[in-house]
Amino acid sequence: MTNRIYIRYIKIKLRCVLCFFGIKATLMEVKKNIISKGTIKGKFLGFKNNYTIFEFTDGQKWRQNESKFWHHFAINPEAEISYHDGKYYLGIKGLEKTVEVRRIK
Repeated sequence: MTNRIYIRYIKIKLRCVLCFFGIKATLMEVKKNIISKGTIKGKFLGFKNNYTIFEFTDGQKWRQNESKFWHHFAINPEAEISYHDGKYYLGIKGLEKTVEVRRIK
């Protein structure tokens, strides 16, 4: 057995838990400031470029604010806007990736 420390992070209901040789200890609370939850109107084709606009069924419009490409097809997916470190992020249900966005309407 080597002297390496094996650290594994496990997410359980907004908590990061540090497992160190089978002993669970709370590392920190993950605070997810959810600004808005809703449904994206129509087809969602993924994250493309800085000109991609995401329109929610309640009328909100958000524009992608970073160059990130990730293809994912969904019709009327559930989405949420969260705020972290002074930036807004769009998260789609069923997709682990998020993208930085800014509100345009």
